[in-house]
Amino acid sequence: MVPKAVYELSLDIDIPEYHSDSISFNIKSDTYDQDFPIEAGLNNFTIPKGNYILTIVSEDIFPIVEEIYIEDDIGLEFSLDWYNILFQDNFEDMNHWESMCGDWNIQDERLLSQDDLVYPNYTPVCPIRINTANQFHSESTEIVLVLDMMHELEWDKDTLFFDIYNSDDSLRVIDFTNQNWIDDISYHPIEFSVADSSKLSIGIVSDITIGYRGLSLDALELLYNPDYDCLKGDLNHDGDLAVTDIVILLDIVLNDNEPTGFQRCSGDKRVDQNLDILDIISILNEILGE
Repeated sequence: MVPKAVYELSLDIDIPEYHSDSISFNIKSDTYDQDFPIEAGLNNFTIPKGNYILTIVSEDIFPIVEEIYIEDDIGLEFSLDWYNILFQDNFEDMNHWESMCGDWNIQDERLLSQDDLVYPNYTPVCPIRINTANQFHSESTEIVLVLDMMHELEWDKDTLFFDIYNSDDSLRVIDFTNQNWIDDISYHPIEFSVADSSKLSIGIVSDITIGYRGLSLDALELLYNPDYDCLKGDLNHDGDLAVTDIVILLDIVLNDNEPTGFQRCSGDKRVDQNLDILDIISILNEILGE
């Protein structure tokens, strides 16, 4: 067998002020899957020719996911940005969801697609499906769905899907027709406008043969890349100032806890390179409209 030609891949990484956490780079194809630690500045790799998906992640950073084709030496530049949260659930309860069909439930803080060991092999009314109870919207055009889950389906017969929809359109963000009953975190870019109020839908379409263990979802996030560095006073990534932000900053200031890079950026409301009680007062004043 003739080995594939290899080429140099260069990544030039720019990070936001205060960021000091590790950065992970994954490059994946049908036959290649490698993780590398990278850092700010220039990073060089030797990669075989082919189609790949690049994923760059770090604490509090908006994930970068891109498809590339390597057939020559290539250099790419990426600016890492703090993310905001559009929707998030760690599945302590079902309050954020409405079950449309099926016996969706939560056990041990995991969303399960059915009560029994396996999902039903025939659902005449509709696919077993669950939707977010509330709508969400964002003007950002950069959104990523983050899934921490395991799944088991009848291979190439049944489909687990994640859709986003609104009154005008719908999008299949990602679907699965295989089996991976091991917790795995994956990142899925969304090329869909959620400027209009939208919902997320999760479901399984099965044939009439045999059921499997379905979906076990540990956590889900919809992240977006805002058009600013960090919102001063917004310590919990939700794009707003609220009492919950004050609680986080109080814990840092009063207990002398080490803030994350994002908290250093967002907690410095007075922009004096320091986190203290004056920042807390400043956030409170803005919340109260003073």
